Amino acid sequence: MSGNTSTNPTYDVFISYSSKDEARARELVNELEAKGYRCWIAVRDLFHSGNDYSLTIPRVIAQSRCVLLLLTADANQSRHVRNELDIAFEKQIPIFPMKLDATDGAQLEWFLRSSQWFDAVDARVDEMVDAIVAKLENKELQVSLKPKRFPFKKNWLGITAALAVLAFVLFSVWEWFYLSPMPSPIADIRELKAEDFVATVEESYKSGPVLLRLRATGMGLMSSSTLATKQYEFIYEFDTGQRTESIQMLVLAQIEVDTSFAIPNEVKVTVRDLDGSLSSDPLTFSLPQMKKIMGPRGAEKLAERKRQLDGRLSCDKGLAYTAGFPLCQFGSLGQGESLETLQPVIERISFGTEKDHLTDILYLNPLKTEGELLARVSERQELLVLLPRKAEEIYYRLHFSDGEKGQLNTLNLHVGLVPVTRLSSNSESAPPLFLSPDFNMLNFILVPLNSADVSHISWSVYPGVDNAMQQSDGLFYADKITKIMLEDASQLDVTYVDDSGKASRYSYQLNLAQTEQAARVDSLKNKPQSLIECQPNECHFKWMAAGQAEIDTIDDIFIGLDAQEMFSINHDDLSPLVAQMESRRQPLYAEAQRSASANPRSSLSFGTPVNTGSVSLLDRLAKPSAFTVNPSWKKREATRTSPIVKFSWPVGPLFIQLKWIDGTRSDTAVYKVPYK
Repeated sequence: MSGNTSTNPTYDVFISYSSKDEARARELVNELEAKGYRCWIAVRDLFHSGNDYSLTIPRVIAQSRCVLLLLTADANQSRHVRNELDIAFEKQIPIFPMKLDATDGAQLEWFLRSSQWFDAVDARVDEMVDAIVAKLENKELQVSLKPKRFPFKKNWLGITAALAVLAFVLFSVWEWFYLSPMPSPIADIRELKAEDFVATVEESYKSGPVLLRLRATGMGLMSSSTLATKQYEFIYEFDTGQRTESIQMLVLAQIEVDTSFAIPNEVKVTVRDLDGSLSSDPLTFSLPQMKKIMGPRGAEKLAERKRQLDGRLSCDKGLAYTAGFPLCQFGSLGQGESLETLQPVIERISFGTEKDHLTDILYLNPLKTEGELLARVSERQELLVLLPRKAEEIYYRLHFSDGEKGQLNTLNLHVGLVPVTRLSSNSESAPPLFLSPDFNMLNFILVPLNSADVSHISWSVYPGVDNAMQQSDGLFYADKITKIMLEDASQLDVTYVDDSGKASRYSYQLNLAQTEQAARVDSLKNKPQSLIECQPNECHFKWMAAGQAEIDTIDDIFIGLDAQEMFSINHDDLSPLVAQMESRRQPLYAEAQRSASANPRSSLSFGTPVNTGSVSLLDRLAKPSAFTVNPSWKKREATRTSPIVKFSWPVGPLFIQLKWIDGTRSDTAVYKVPYK
C-alpha cells in the first residue's frame, strides 16, 4: 500500500483501538510521544480536534503518517475501528496491526490482508514501541518483534469458483475483442455521452460524506490517449438546486453531495475544456441510490437545520445605513446563509407588527413576497430581507418544508426606532413607496418596494426634473433628500423601467408636515418621561425636550393615583381624583403636626427633614386637597416651562399615560413626586 500523499502530515501515528483496550493504547501513546512521535488518540484528542466524530476522524487520518491498529477480539468487532480502517484504506494511509490477543482479525480481513502484523501478545511496551518506530522509519532495526503476514484461512471452494468465473470472463473478453469491432477513440469531449460513464453513489462510513462518482467505462473514452489523461472542468447540476464546479480527470471524477439540500433524483454533468473552447452536451444520470443512502439521515439533518435557523434572523445593518429600513439575513453580517441552503428547509417566513397578525409573507420556493417587504439575493449569494420599520417591534415565524412551524420570534433590531411612512397613491397598481427621516431627522430617504424585473427607477417633485435612484444588492433607494426639496410639494412622481424598457409612472401624495409629525409620534411613543417631569406642586413639559411640535403630537393626557383608575385631563370629571387625594391627606396632616411639635424649627415627614419656606409642607397639608388642569396646556410657554397640572400638596406616586394624535397610547409612566 502506498504511503500518505500529504507532504507534511500533522501526526505520526493515529491509534485505532477498542475502548476496552484504552489502557494499553494510552501506555503506547505515552512511550511513543516520549520518543518524539506525535500521536492522535480519540479519548484525549477528539475534543480538541472537533467534537463531531464523523467529520474529525477522516480529516485526522488523512493528516497521519500511519494508522496503528491494536488488534484484539473487541477491536475485531468494533464498528468504529472498521470505519477508521476503511478511511485509511481509501486514503492509502499505511496500516500497522499489532495483535494483543489470539484473535485472527477475520472481520477486518479486507483491510489487513496485505498488511504485515506484529505478534505482541506477550510483548513488553518498549518492544512494541521499537517495532512501531522501525516501521515508521522504514529501517531494519534490531527489534524483538518481527513483522508477519496474516494467516487468513484459504477457502478452496471459493477459490475454485473464483477461478471458474475468471476463466469465463477472460474467454468473453477474448471473444468480444477478436469477434467484435473495436470502437474508435473519442476525439474530444464534444463526443462524450452519458453511456461512457457509470454514476455511483457511496458513503464510506455512517454519517460520513456522500460521494457521487463518475467512472469512465466507455471503450471509446478509455482508448483515447489524450482525453483520459487531461483535466477538465466538471459542472454538476442537481435537480434540487445544488450546483458544484470542480477540476477533475475524466477517468474518475467525484464530488461530495451537499446533504443540506433535498434528496436529488438526477444530476446533469457538463464537461468543459479549461480554456472554455470546447464543451460536452449535458450528460444526465439518474440517481435512485440517493434515496436509500440519504433518506434515513434526511429527517435527522432537517431537524438539526431547523434548530439552527429558528430565531437566527438578524438585522445588523440598514439600507443606505438608515434605521428605518433594516436589512435582515440568517447569520452575521457578510456571512449570511444563501438562498440555496435555506430553500430545502424553509417554505416561507411570515412577518408582522402584531404577534397574532403576521401578514407580510416571504416565500422561498420560488423567491417571492406578499405584503410590505422585499427579498433579494446579494452578490455573495446571501438572502437579504428588507423590512420597512413600521413599529418598535417586528415579529416573525418560520414555516418549514415539512409543514411544522417555528416559534414566534422578535427581530433583533440593533438601532432605535426611526419610523417610516407609506405614501399613498391613487393607483392601486402603484408599488409601495416609503419615506423615512435619517438618523439625525435632517434628511430623508425614499425606498420603493418594486418587483425584481425593474432595472431603473427615478423620482421627481418638479416636472422635467428626474432624479435617478441608487441600487444596493438589487434594492433601490434615494437618500440625502433635504427638507427644502419636499416641503412645498404635494405630490411626488416615480417612474419604474423594467428589463424590457417599458416605463410606468405613478404619482404619490406627499404631505411633509404630516409625515414629519407621524415620524415624531413614532419616535416619542412609549417615552412619556422624556417629555414630562413632576415637581412637588406641578407636572410640566420639559423645557429642552418638549417643543411645540412635540406637544402637538399629544391628543390627551391620563393621570391617576392608581394605574387601574386614570382620568382624562381633557374630558373627565376630576373630583374622584381629588377625593382620593383627600383620603390620603388627613393622616399625613396629622403626622406632620406631630413632627412639627417635636421639632418646631423644621417640618418632618416620615422622619425626613424638610426645608421650611414661605409655604411649608404643614401649611400645604392643612388646606383641603386641590388638583387643577392648565386649560392652555397644549400651548408651549415662550419663556418658561409649560405647566400641565397643579396640585395643592405633593401627592404621589402619579401614573401618567399619553394619548397620541394617531389614537394610540404610550406605556404608563410612574412619577414619584418629591415630598416636601
